[in-house]
Amino acid sequence: MSQQNYRESIWLEHDTKQGHFLTPAQRKHLTESLVPNLRPEYHLRIKIMLLADSGQPQAQICQVLGCSRETARYWIAMVQAGEVHKWQDQLRGRPKIVTEQYLTRLWFLRILWRDLKATAGNRSSNWQSVDFVTSSHDTQSR
Repeated sequence: MSQQNYRESIWLEHDTKQGHFLTPAQRKHLTESLVPNLRPEYHLRIKIMLLADSGQPQAQICQVLGCSRETARYWIAMVQAGEVHKWQDQLRGRPKIVTEQYLTRLWFLRILWRDLKATAGNRSSNWQSVDFVTSSHDTQSR
């Protein structure tokens, strides 16, 4: 059986089976959330939870979806704990795209750091390295 046929058979099998963890409403919501313009990370999360609900083992989920064991383990645990709604939570790490909101957040953190440093009063030699980092970012943004 080809990899594509194998994947399709797993989805068809999932659609006809009663799930292990999800209610019919949760399963329907997750399935309807798999829209084409959804971020790939969110697609992966949903697919992991649906496959786990259908009783697929972690190794098989990783093989079919091409994801890491850690990612599969995390989202399998989420579906088992009933935390299905968390698939929409923010991604970890830095944002993939620098948006106006992200730049505003960085600017706010810089101002906050500057005020904190002024309040602390440069009592430590470690502050000098922070001054260097701040000044190098100032020159790069000009």
